[in-house]
Amino acid sequence: MTSAARKRLVIVCSAIVAGLVLLGLATNGVFGLGIVETVSFVQTTVTLVAIAVGGVFAYYKLDLFREFQPHLTISQEVAHRKLGNSYIHVSVTATLSNNSRVAVEIRQADFRIRQMAPFDDSEIGLLFEKFIAQPNNEKYIPFPGIFEYSREWETNELIIEPGEIETEIYEFVVRDVFTTVSIDSFFVDTTGSEALENRKGWASTSIYDIQ
Repeated sequence: MTSAARKRLVIVCSAIVAGLVLLGLATNGVFGLGIVETVSFVQTTVTLVAIAVGGVFAYYKLDLFREFQPHLTISQEVAHRKLGNSYIHVSVTATLSNNSRVAVEIRQADFRIRQMAPFDDSEIGLLFEKFIAQPNNEKYIPFPGIFEYSREWETNELIIEPGEIETEIYEFVVRDVFTTVSIDSFFVDTTGSEALENRKGWASTSIYDIQ
């Protein structure tokens, strides 16, 4: 049994024992109550103990209160067009769907576009070596970044109510030498930590062929 499970068991058992003690004291007349008052006290105590035990069980076992945590589903639609003779405009429409039971406020988002092609064999070999050298639980392909930036919203500017959908458009301009790119977006959960390394939120990645 894990320490967390033992802690839950202690809480539930403590609540039950406390309820039994109170019931024993009441039925033995320690409080000097009459029969009617004792019966009423017992009923109230049983109700309170049942609510307490049920609440503890729901919180730790069923995770009911997690339903009131913010959650977004992010999807992206990508399009591109030629700019002049040497550049390409990449437009991304991010759809933010609030499928939680609480409103979600977005104050910051990060956007990034990375090169996935073209590469020659020697460049792919270097990417492969870096990939192999990474720990098994932290593996990712270190595709080089082309451009990235952040966007911020004012307080109460972007609030998504439960069941609602919002769309945000962001853009990149890249050289026409790239044929396939990876497009990443990360919308920061403002209820989480402000520290950069501890930020939580919702991300989406799209692999897009430009040519």
